[in-house]
Amino acid sequence: MPYVLIKLEKLLNEMNLTMKQFIMFSTLIGCDYVKSPKGCGPVKALRMARLYDSMEKCVERNKFNYRFSDTFLEDSKKAENIFTGYYDLSTITSYITEQFTN
Repeated sequence: MPYVLIKLEKLLNEMNLTMKQFIMFSTLIGCDYVKSPKGCGPVKALRMARLYDSMEKCVERNKFNYRFSDTFLEDSKKAENIFTGYYDLSTITSYITEQFTN
């Protein structure tokens, strides 16, 4: 299968999302750092990312009655920090190692 290059700026433009909304969307559908709420697929995740300006409001208002894990907000904040480059590589490696050894 050939590689497909997706340019972030074009993707955000076509999805009509800010980078913050895209990170919320990515976190809500599940990523390496956070489990998505059961039943939350891309369509509803996209709606929530557009509707709320923070993950806290998304979880607090919970329009679709999802069951978020007790650590979802904390985990989603860590994921946001990773996606935005807040953490350095050693911090990311430690976090991933911690997730798979506990």
